[in-house]
Amino acid sequence: MLGTRRVQLVRTGRGNTAGDAIAFIPDAGVLLTGDLVTVPCPFPSAACFSEWIVALDRLKEMRATRIVPGHGHSMTDYGYNDLVRELLLSTREQARATVRAGTPVDTLQQTIDFGSFIQRFGGGDIVRTDAINSFYREPAARRAFDEAQFESQGAILQ
Repeated sequence: MLGTRRVQLVRTGRGNTAGDAIAFIPDAGVLLTGDLVTVPCPFPSAACFSEWIVALDRLKEMRATRIVPGHGHSMTDYGYNDLVRELLLSTREQARATVRAGTPVDTLQQTIDFGSFIQRFGGGDIVRTDAINSFYREPAARRAFDEAQFESQGAILQ
């Protein structure tokens, strides 16, 4: 309780970081996502892609009417959440394919395809486009590759 208002604190598991948690205020329909959702793009330097994807699904189950990301402007629908999920899923799948092919992480970092996502996140804005290229591309490829390699050795993730 926060005064007379009920606040749910939920640990979502490893997503963007090992300590991700969200806060939901049901009667207000407000969801505070922490860094599971950040604008202008995700920051995956400590990410666990498989669990992050599941965490984003859990956010959507809250059916909030106001979503407040860890960085950036608040939102009134899950469109951006869905875009982040789609990017994470694409990154994870490209990394898994790279590991299955026995290709090194350096090759993945050079060839990973974020073309449509750069446009969708950046919208033609040079600062937003630079953000996804600078803050997502390299750390995402490395983290997703490491996760895929770990999975390929028999580890069980979500």
